Amino acid sequence: MDNTEFTAQLAQFSSLEQLTDLNKGMSSLITAQAGMANLQALAFLGHQVAAPTDHLTLAENGDTPFQVQLPNGATDVVVTLRDAAGNVIATNHLGALPPGLHPATWDGQTNDALRAGAGNYGVEVGAVDSDGNPVAARILSHQQVTGVDLGGSAPAILTATGSVPLAQVVQLSD
Repeated sequence: MDNTEFTAQLAQFSSLEQLTDLNKGMSSLITAQAGMANLQALAFLGHQVAAPTDHLTLAENGDTPFQVQLPNGATDVVVTLRDAAGNVIATNHLGALPPGLHPATWDGQTNDALRAGAGNYGVEVGAVDSDGNPVAARILSHQQVTGVDLGGSAPAILTATGSVPLAQVVQLSD
């Protein structure tokens, strides 16, 4: 082996060592970032969050607040509630709404003007623009954060109605 080959091999070993050190540094950074996400999730404990849902919980008395989220304006927005069997029990026409978050409330009244019993009800939202084209819309419910699940690949918050991935939380309030 001559000096040129020896020098080339030394340069390759040096590059390999630098890449190995870079890989170790990136692994440490990823671990630290995961720890920060876990700490962020813990800060949600005891607070209210708004997150996408496909059901609303009606108490024995009172109303059930929720929000409708629209990325684009809609000329007609309709919220439909269903019982456990999938039957439509209430329809709420919200009319035209601009883009954004819109507070709404279900007073528990059915289409037959009766009070629905306490429990969970399926909820869906439909929206169309002025041309009759569907507009992406979703229902957000307000839930109290009772715990945090750090066991999965990403942190999730726990509420009375289940687990919500932290990335799906739209609002945080006291």
